[in-house]
Amino acid sequence: MRIKPFDERFKKPLWERSRRSLLCSLLSGIFLFSTLPSPLLAQNQSGVVDATTGASAAGEPLDDISPTTGTTVYKNQIISESALLMDADSGQILFEKNMHKQLAPASITKILTALLAVEKGDFNDTITMSHDAVFSVPRGASHIALDEGEQLTLEQAMYAMMLPSANDAANGIAEYLSGSV
Repeated sequence: MRIKPFDERFKKPLWERSRRSLLCSLLSGIFLFSTLPSPLLAQNQSGVVDATTGASAAGEPLDDISPTTGTTVYKNQIISESALLMDADSGQILFEKNMHKQLAPASITKILTALLAVEKGDFNDTITMSHDAVFSVPRGASHIALDEGEQLTLEQAMYAMMLPSANDAANGIAEYLSGSV
């Protein structure tokens, strides 16, 4: 087995490498900012939780929130259906809201698919849409009406997946990368 003297990815032109870096940075930024709670979306800032008593400023107990000592939680700032904050070092749960409720991963799956496509794929490769990629999209889900057998480059499919959030394009990319959805 011959060891190559340098990494294969440096054979690609600079403009293609910088485009991939920009796309990775953009995807990371979208993911980061989509997971942050926004105080602008909070309906009422008066729901301060006292961590020692577990009650809000108005005095009502908060059954759906379990803060730990020394923290202040704004009940109405957590606008998501569920949330979990855990200390990575100790594994202690610092905050939870509907922790055991199962929810669909939504567009996080598309972000991870895009990340894998940027890392492992070639934007000039052609993707042929299979029957499963096109017709497994549920009714009412976002799609761009691709047809079975239609061909796109990976770059075109990435734009379709990330901009209009096309599930059919995401399925095609997943099949291109791994052979199945």
